Amino acid sequence: MTRFQILAIIAGQNQALTCAEIAELSGRPGWYTRSFRASLATRLRKLWKWGLLRRDLHPWNRAAHSRQRPYAWRLSARGRQRLSWARSEGKVN
Repeated sequence: MTRFQILAIIAGQNQALTCAEIAELSGRPGWYTRSFRASLATRLRKLWKWGLLRRDLHPWNRAAHSRQRPYAWRLSARGRQRLSWARSEGKVN
């Protein structure tokens, strides 16, 4: 899954998404596996570090066994610019 596909999935939603929700929306085989979500989480953190995504703590309460609430990811202004560039170059639909 490329970074442009991740940006396109997030841009297509009206609300911020968790990593598990992004994995499900990707429709990839094996999206429910721990390894797929770990790989996706790494890519999300990289996109956040580059300034293409914003992250906030998800407003729902955390699960009883987890240490903190999950992050909710949304597109930043720079991410929107990069996604529009990728669409104009034909790198993503």
